[in-house]
This record gives sequence, C-alpha cells and structure tokens, in this order.
Amino acid sequence: MSLRILVLIVSLFVLPAAASAEEQSAAKAAFDRGDYSRALHLWRPLAMQGDADAQKWVGHLHEHGLGVRRNPAVGVRWYREAAERGHLDAQRRLGEAYRWGRGVPKDIIKSVRWFRLAAEQGDRHAQYSLGVLFAAGVGVPQDFAAAARWFRMAADLGMASAQYNLGVMYRNGLGVEKNRAKGFEWIQQSARAGFSDAQYSLATHYVKGDIAPKNLARAHMLYGLAAQQGDQQAVAKQKALANRIAPEDLARAQVMAKRWETDYGRTQQAARPAQ
Repeated sequence: MSLRILVLIVSLFVLPAAASAEEQSAAKAAFDRGDYSRALHLWRPLAMQGDADAQKWVGHLHEHGLGVRRNPAVGVRWYREAAERGHLDAQRRLGEAYRWGRGVPKDIIKSVRWFRLAAEQGDRHAQYSLGVLFAAGVGVPQDFAAAARWFRMAADLGMASAQYNLGVMYRNGLGVEKNRAKGFEWIQQSARAGFSDAQYSLATHYVKGDIAPKNLARAHMLYGLAAQQGDQQAVAKQKALANRIAPEDLARAQVMAKRWETDYGRTQQAARPAQ
C-alpha cells in the first residue's frame, strides 16, 4: 500500500472526527450564550450521524422547548438513542423520564433499569435516585442498606443531597450502624456544599445541643443560610431565635456568616439532582 493511499484512508477517519469536535464545541458555545436555535442546527446533523452526546443535547432541547417547540416525547426518543450507545447522562435522563412520566408513560421498572445502568458506571445523579427509590421502596423492595450504599457512592462524588441523606441514615441507624457523630459530619459536609436541608438540620442540632455543643449564634447563622434559599421554616426559626439570643451572639452570627462565605462560597440553591 502506497503512503498516499494510507494517508487518504487515515484522513477519512481523522478529519470527520476533528470536524465533529469543532461542531460540538460551536454548538455548546451557542447553547451557553442562549442561542438555542443555532445549537440545535449544529447538533442535529451530528445526532443523525450517531453522535451520542449530540443526541443527548438534541433531546434536552426538545424536552425543554429550547430553540424548538417543546416536545418531551421527541426528547425521550433522542435520549434513548444516546442511552443505547452508553451515554451516562442520557441513561439517567431516560430513567427520570420513566420515573415521572415525562414524554413516556410512567414505568418505574424501566426507570430503575436505566438508573442502574448509569449508576453502575459512576453517574452520581443516578446513584442518588437509586438511593431514594430503595429508601422509599418504590420500584424495588425497600432496602435501607442498599439505599445507604448508593447514597455513599454519590456522596463520595460530591453530591450534597446524597451527603445529607447519608448523614441522616447514620444519625438514625437506617441501613448502617447508628453513628450520630458520623451522621453529623456528613450533614455538615452537605451544608458546606450549600444544601439548605443540611443547613437547617445543623442549625437545629446546635439549638438542641444533642450532637454538637449548643451554639445559638451558629444556629442563627445556619438558619439564615437556609432562609436565603427560600426555606420558610428557616426564616421563621431564625426570627424566633433572634428574639432569644443576646446581642453579642447576633453579632457573632454575622461574623460567622462572613467567614462561611469566605471559606465555602456564597450560599447556592440546594444541590438537588439535575432534572
């Protein structure tokens, strides 16, 4: 085989791959700046050629009506194309679609199947979802030990909602040996990641002094963080606590809030599973 023919054969594979990467990059840039029609224009041909990532994005655009008329059923069809090619995010999204009946009839058995495929390959959102299903006994027999295992996998990958649920399970001895100190540590880690339920829970523990030493100033600060995210119970708790604690504790709470922002960043919306 001559060198010229060999170069030609190689170019048939390399050039389309390079072009695909450039188009993917351009499509994502268009999506990020809100030009969804342009993103769809670039992703659709790639999706038609079997590019799983492009198929996932075309599904996303159709599911949410971005740059095209909203049609969750079409979105699901594209998710399935990508999921059957092993795309983790598409598998998880397909599991969500069957779980909630978005674009397809509800089917918890199929939901569990797709969640498991993604979870076993390391998708933390799918791992979290499986944990929720096992804890509630929905689509699978209730199994707190299995729930804790899936929550632990997602927690180790940094998912704040899984960290909180795992902390609750350790605190209450559900599926794991009861260990209130370990539960507190996981809840604290979730709170630092910005999960409002964890912040509210920590605040309550500091009010009671049942796991950590009683600290009303820190409780006031944590209720405030949860309140910033719209937790109305936290709003009420913080107001009630403000009437109980000394002025110097209120001042300490303000200092703590500033230090928290420096150490962990400004409080963000609770880190729940992507939809």
